[in-house]
Amino acid sequence: MRNSIMLSIPLLMVCSAAYALPGKDRPVSGKMYFSNEPFAISNAGNKKSFRSDEFIYGRLELDGQTVKQAFRISDKNMGRTHSFLFYTITILNNGQEISSNVNGSLKKILLQDKDKQNHWLNFDVLPEPVKASTVLLSSEKLNASRSTVPFYRLIGEENFKENGEYKVVLKLFSQTYDTSGSMEPESKWTRFEGDFNFNFNVKDVVLIKKNEKEADAIIQETVFDLSKLPAVFSNPATTIDTNLSAANISTILKRDMSHWSVVKFALSSYHQDSLWQIEKDKYGQYIQKYVVPKLWIAYKIGDKCFVDYVQIVQLAEKNFGKGGYGPLQVKYSSPLGFRKSETINCSKIN
Repeated sequence: MRNSIMLSIPLLMVCSAAYALPGKDRPVSGKMYFSNEPFAISNAGNKKSFRSDEFIYGRLELDGQTVKQAFRISDKNMGRTHSFLFYTITILNNGQEISSNVNGSLKKILLQDKDKQNHWLNFDVLPEPVKASTVLLSSEKLNASRSTVPFYRLIGEENFKENGEYKVVLKLFSQTYDTSGSMEPESKWTRFEGDFNFNFNVKDVVLIKKNEKEADAIIQETVFDLSKLPAVFSNPATTIDTNLSAANISTILKRDMSHWSVVKFALSSYHQDSLWQIEKDKYGQYIQKYVVPKLWIAYKIGDKCFVDYVQIVQLAEKNFGKGGYGPLQVKYSSPLGFRKSETINCSKIN
């Protein structure tokens, strides 16, 4: 299996308009390039037109700003240690959109710390399978469903009705947040756009689909470890509720997660008036009372360490023919539920 925390996205330049579309108060300039070979340290070899039997790569070059600065990537990334950009592809024929991944779930690409400090970003567009490095994820979890870049999935006779030249528009953008943590209006998001001409021939579809499967297999085998604990562990929320004291939570975790060794835990931030919330069924009957902020845990199984979050709840005692609520307990929405926990080197837990 390939072992890497993330990928640096090789990017190709297209001499067509590759520009930023940020908010008016935040001018950012840059240019996108495309090539049939992965870019290295410059945009050498860029071109504007490609055949459907060629591989394609991209590169975004920023003027005077790093990737982190241009896309306003926060160090406080919702408790995560990793960052994302949104990546969309739209295919046009005679000016009319015929296909896109804009409304799909797989459109987040993962950024490594080293990518954020550069003044450029390389990424895949239609990569040779053995060189595929850009990973698309379905959610912000490192272990979420992943695939190679979306252009592979968009190519086929259902979208390309005939041989000929098509226009492909690629956009990279980031959703940004204000100082209070609220998402800003779309007009303030930083986005870059580039396009190239794609000369399609139906005879290439079989090989393209074969390459897609091989590239997907390589991406899906890539292992991502958190490089450090999420920020919530170094800046946990505090509460005067004695039910949620560190000693009480520790006791609950030891009881309800006895098969695991919980190394560290932290309560995520919350609004002071919303520590607890009551859940009712459609008939208005009480189901449970639960703690609104997530309880993040770093735990160990054997010689492997993991990071995830659980929820602390109190089941309504009506379920037992009583009144009020039962004792505090862990609700396994994760990691024993539908999601897998993210892995971390045990030495990174301190």
